[in-house]
Amino acid sequence: MDINMYKQKDSSGDLFVSYADLLTLLLTFFAYIVSISVIDSAKLVTASQSIKYEFAKMVPHQEMSPMTQLNARLGSMVEQGSLTNNVNVQYVDNRVEIMLDQVLLFDAGSSRMKPLGRKFMKSIVSSLPQEEYRISIEGHTDNSPISSRLYRSNWHLSAIRAAEVVYYLQAVGVPDNKLRLIGYGHTKPVVPNSTRKNKSKNRRVAIIIEDRSV
Repeated sequence: MDINMYKQKDSSGDLFVSYADLLTLLLTFFAYIVSISVIDSAKLVTASQSIKYEFAKMVPHQEMSPMTQLNARLGSMVEQGSLTNNVNVQYVDNRVEIMLDQVLLFDAGSSRMKPLGRKFMKSIVSSLPQEEYRISIEGHTDNSPISSRLYRSNWHLSAIRAAEVVYYLQAVGVPDNKLRLIGYGHTKPVVPNSTRKNKSKNRRVAIIIEDRSV
């Protein structure tokens, strides 16, 4: 028997076990890094939107409902305009929900719509389906008290902002009977009003477009 042959086999076996142990350690380390990492919610939402929009493009056009087509068009528009940090579009229960941060539409404590906000609103109108639909405009604020000559409370501010959006939609051609507005004030936060960043997320306008033909 060749003793050297057995030594070579034993040596390669030791190397194989060590390599397997190394892979296990690397996988464990990777799992640990993932578990302690902080998820960037904004990037997660952006990635989720991109996946949904790309998937919508893959569905044959004739199989898409008017609302899913609208969702895909608006999603592409948000991406192309680099507005993903300020606008969130999603399709829920045969309606399209558009959440717009205050900074896109209004200055702090103001109800005068910004030019960029007007431009985006006009793009929404040009994307509306021909079928029967209804648009609800919801105004939301954070819980910081406001009292001024123009706005007695957050209820007033949220309602007037929603009304400003309605007035503009009327001006660019949306019929009155398709519109309604609601001012929620600070009563429907999307996140707790515990930090300045969270409060900025709660200051928003929601545009909900529902298919009324079904």
